Amino acid sequence: MKASEMAALIPTQDGKSMLRGEETPWYFTVTIRIPKVSHKVRILFIWDRKNGKEPVKTLISNRTNWEETKMILVYRSRWTGTETFHRDAQQDLGMGDCQLISGQGHDRHMHLLFTAYSLLVRTLGLDASE
Repeated sequence: MKASEMAALIPTQDGKSMLRGEETPWYFTVTIRIPKVSHKVRILFIWDRKNGKEPVKTLISNRTNWEETKMILVYRSRWTGTETFHRDAQQDLGMGDCQLISGQGHDRHMHLLFTAYSLLVRTLGLDASE
């Protein structure tokens, strides 16, 4: 079953509100087992409003003890840091175009890529997570 299909089965009254400034998104979370995964996972569905048709975000974590706010904060931190770097490195700096045979050549390519990214961020005066 797809996550979107699962979300469609959740009754509106089972959702909870999450206060965030002037917005009031709704969420539902459950810990389940997924076929072919050896451990339980926690799924968090987030809708932009109480009667939203489809979730605006679905997060899945192996940290079954995390509350919804912890999952969101970790996701936000990861997206603004790690994921942004990977996107920029692949699209703009050639990380995805690396076709080297030796591990040493690959390592050197990656070191140069990290250096180029760091210099660009510093030159532009950006925070690396922007």
